[in-house]
Amino acid sequence: MTTKHFTKEEIESLKQNPFTYKVTENVIGFTVDFKELFWTYYKGGMRPMEIFVRTGYDPSVLGERRIGNFAHKLREAMKSGKGFNISNGRGLKPKPKPKKYDEMLPEVAIASMNYELKYLRQEVEFLKKLYALETRKKQGK
Repeated sequence: MTTKHFTKEEIESLKQNPFTYKVTENVIGFTVDFKELFWTYYKGGMRPMEIFVRTGYDPSVLGERRIGNFAHKLREAMKSGKGFNISNGRGLKPKPKPKKYDEMLPEVAIASMNYELKYLRQEVEFLKKLYALETRKKQGK
């Protein structure tokens, strides 16, 4: 019942995947986008190992047990109604970092672009509301 520890090289490799939220020697956390994509593929009949490969992860680095546990926890979270934001906040979305889409697998690039687009739209809506609030304050004076 030992957990596979990641080497420094594996940690650096895992950090390069846009679906990795956080990785330490013992733990890897995935973004909400990954969980959504995983769930979509899983409901479509794809096996967890195949999903991890398709999204750019090396199953030999993660280990079968970690992949199985992730799938189990996600299934349980969905059954209980918790949704994709599971495991002590590790499902939170980080601010997008610049990406090189041409170096990614097509599925990973599309999901990454989709996430970035959603994030930017949220930012625009926030700025619009902020601008409207500031305008109302100025008119009120």
